Amino acid sequence: MKYFEYLRLQREPFSISPDPDFFYESEQHEQCLDQLEAAITLRRGLNIVVGDVGTGKTLVCRMLMQRLSHTTGVNVHLVSDPYFESGKDFLQTLASLFGVSERRLSSTPRVLKEAIRDILEMKAVEQHKINVLIIDEGQKISREHIEILREILNFETESEKLLQMVIFAQNEFEDVLALYENLADRANLIYRLKPLGVGDTKRLILKRLRVAGKKSTESAIFTSSAVWAVYWSTGGYPRKIIRLCHQVLLAMIARNKTRATWRLVRSVAAPRSSRGKQLIWGGIVVSLAVAAVMYGPQTKQFVQHMMARWFPDPVAVATGGETETMSLSAQGPSKTEDIPGETATIASDQSSARSLHQSEINGSEAVQNNLQASLDATGPPPPGLLGRVRIEPGWVVEKMARQIYGRSDHQILDIVAQANPDIYDLGLVGAGQTIVFPAIVASPPPYGSVLLVIGQVESLPDAFAVLAQKPDDWPNLRLFVYYHPTEGLVIDIVVYKVFFSPVEAARAVTELPVELSERVVVVDSFLPQSTFYSELGSS
Repeated sequence: MKYFEYLRLQREPFSISPDPDFFYESEQHEQCLDQLEAAITLRRGLNIVVGDVGTGKTLVCRMLMQRLSHTTGVNVHLVSDPYFESGKDFLQTLASLFGVSERRLSSTPRVLKEAIRDILEMKAVEQHKINVLIIDEGQKISREHIEILREILNFETESEKLLQMVIFAQNEFEDVLALYENLADRANLIYRLKPLGVGDTKRLILKRLRVAGKKSTESAIFTSSAVWAVYWSTGGYPRKIIRLCHQVLLAMIARNKTRATWRLVRSVAAPRSSRGKQLIWGGIVVSLAVAAVMYGPQTKQFVQHMMARWFPDPVAVATGGETETMSLSAQGPSKTEDIPGETATIASDQSSARSLHQSEINGSEAVQNNLQASLDATGPPPPGLLGRVRIEPGWVVEKMARQIYGRSDHQILDIVAQANPDIYDLGLVGAGQTIVFPAIVASPPPYGSVLLVIGQVESLPDAFAVLAQKPDDWPNLRLFVYYHPTEGLVIDIVVYKVFFSPVEAARAVTELPVELSERVVVVDSFLPQSTFYSELGSS
């Protein structure tokens, strides 16, 4: 059985192959395709699409070819890799694509160019065809080949270009255009693809799952908080989104899960290859910006205070207009982003820090209303108890309570005692007895709290089993327990010390044992609507 069949899917939903069936029509991608089609139909000559690695250029290329293949009178030719050893090899390939006879392919470059012009003119003028050359990976085009393309673009009649050309390339191709002004001047269109916004990220995931066989009547595989985690972990780059979602599905199967949660996505996306490189600045900025958008003036002063405290250079937090910071709107012209479903969660990592400058905060009323609707969503009530634990030799209830609740004063122990009426004295509990730990609501984490999470368990017995087996060279560990309507009861195992400085937390990661530092996840923001059971102090 293939892995996706375990999730009742019929196809692999997150393959990186450029399959047009899985193309998500974001506003910018649709706009790009429409403008390219119009330029080709009107015979405008050269058109260029540039974007970072993973922004969807190749898939847009395949979609354009698919659309043009259904258009009468259009001949489409593709060069998927424009790297050639020599100019003659390049010319021979083009001549062969356009239909030049084999006997002329061995001719000199000058004769090959004449042959290309002749056949393009015959098809365009006599057969009334539109000749289209599409080049993918355009950043690989050499300077010699740039000159060849410039010459071919000069082939024209008094009324039209004989060849319509579309080049898809990475951003560095614009540096090439700057060197060849005579080529750049011929460009009818230069379209720049950007990463997706959070709403488009969600719709991309849903589209791929739907095409793969996910039924709309079935519960969502990715919770909305998981979608946010995907977005902040990938910066909105489609290829990164697809790769991460594929890894998340595999992790779901391996862990016997039916839904991807924020924690699951973050555990898969967290960097594993180097020590202390988890950058949490991005998550902090995003969290503060979202707070400003959702709560407006009441939070604005606090946001400004925290920004001034952590960042010497001003970081704009917009509640309207356009600001080059982070985005709650999709990339593209003035598109308001809808974020339905569960509450959005912000997680910090290196890619989110990099992506802050790539989009804008849309503080429109629609965004505020949708975010507030998410916050007002209700779920099942929190649990009455956190779990039952069978006491093992050497375990002390007071210490266990401190590891769960963050403190073990008389108030906490009295509540635990009330939940265990059959036990006369908690201090005399022996091995083999079972203790009930009730759900005692704690204060929310203080502003600026930063935790180092080393893992997550399903139950309190599992948690104490892990704590009991802690290697001696590891720092002291404790539990961080909370409840969220869409995540359920979450039991994290964390480093005992709570940090209140991102720099201090990052430095602490580098000081951990290697096997621990490679698995740690830095958490500086917490799910709204959560009910917390573990007190975080200034430890």
